Amino acid sequence: MSRSADRPPTSPRRRRATRLLLASLATLLGPAALAAAVLWVEPVGSGAATLAADGQVRLHTGGSDRLLATGVRGDSVRACHGELLGIGADGRLRSLTGDAVGPAVGLHSRPACLASGGVAAIGAGGRNVMLLGADLQVVTEVPLDALPDADPTPVGDALAVLSAPTQRYRHGILGDEIEAGAVTLLRQSDLSTLATLTLEAPAVIEQRRVEPFPAAGPYGMLLTRSTPSQGAGVLAVALEGGALRVVASAAPIGSGERWLNLFAAVGERAYAVRTPHSHGPLERYRLVGDRLVADRYALGVTNHRIGSRDLDLGRLLPPPAGGGAVDVLALPSFDLRHVQIVACDAHGCAVTLALALAAPLSSDLAAAWQDGQLRLYAGEADGSLQSFTLGADLWAPPAAP
Repeated sequence: MSRSADRPPTSPRRRRATRLLLASLATLLGPAALAAAVLWVEPVGSGAATLAADGQVRLHTGGSDRLLATGVRGDSVRACHGELLGIGADGRLRSLTGDAVGPAVGLHSRPACLASGGVAAIGAGGRNVMLLGADLQVVTEVPLDALPDADPTPVGDALAVLSAPTQRYRHGILGDEIEAGAVTLLRQSDLSTLATLTLEAPAVIEQRRVEPFPAAGPYGMLLTRSTPSQGAGVLAVALEGGALRVVASAAPIGSGERWLNLFAAVGERAYAVRTPHSHGPLERYRLVGDRLVADRYALGVTNHRIGSRDLDLGRLLPPPAGGGAVDVLALPSFDLRHVQIVACDAHGCAVTLALALAAPLSSDLAAAWQDGQLRLYAGEADGSLQSFTLGADLWAPPAAP
């Protein structure tokens, strides 16, 4: 299918998704305050950087903040190898804390930090994938028909990129009606292709990235597969005999235009919010043979705003050194007025703490261990940044009944 036939510059469904997102933000903010809303929060050093809707990036440390840059484009910034990366007004990836300037990249694609010290990025329009050095200069690039807003994701020593964009399922829940028809696995060292898994039409991968899942096997990952008749379901994929194969799956929702936002995996478990625009529920998947078995918990949480590309309203919180006895999640309440801390053990998932926000959540949730403490950050609709300090007791074993 040609790119021109598959990617019109706009469409009624894309315009509808954009209108829905802007309407929801306007309801939260008031029309005059849209520019101040925090779109993204990124932990940096002992503080955090924020990207506002007007393109301002600020660094918040020790109760003070300073302006780092203006005119920053895209949906996020990325802390990578000691630098804060963002997309300049010219569409090029650049360091906002240094002098490095790289090539033009996809405006809605988030670059990946690689263990080698380099950066992987999707080129403008999704036409290629690039391996960049620490100075952001191109080391290697390969042509690939990537999803233009795909997030390249390290999976072991490889890189998974959603590819083969298509409009055969025009749900439009993630900002436009273009989804991926395949996932391509590239070697990180030289971006040569290891394998590609192509879904049979009319199925698509209704996400912007994969979720690494080593429990599934070599180069294991989770995909969100959607069809017009069955909606979204989760697949586990691994490399077998030189090919990417489906090794486990979960039952789909069972109705078209019903989506789930898969946001975390650890061990043989994974987490998603099913129908996040309709009060959930939270789902926990367990790998059992060739099945992903889902348990559901009605906790009044969400992890996505309709029409948004931000997939990170929910987070699996990093445990303290030595690990923890439970999985701890941070998820906003459906009205975006609270952050719910959810603990999941062998018996189920439950809210253990509710953190009130001064204004509705408008960004991702971000968390990092800083100065020996876990800090959870939330950007708000009025342009402010909330910071919460959480204790290691969140990961303690549940009390005996």
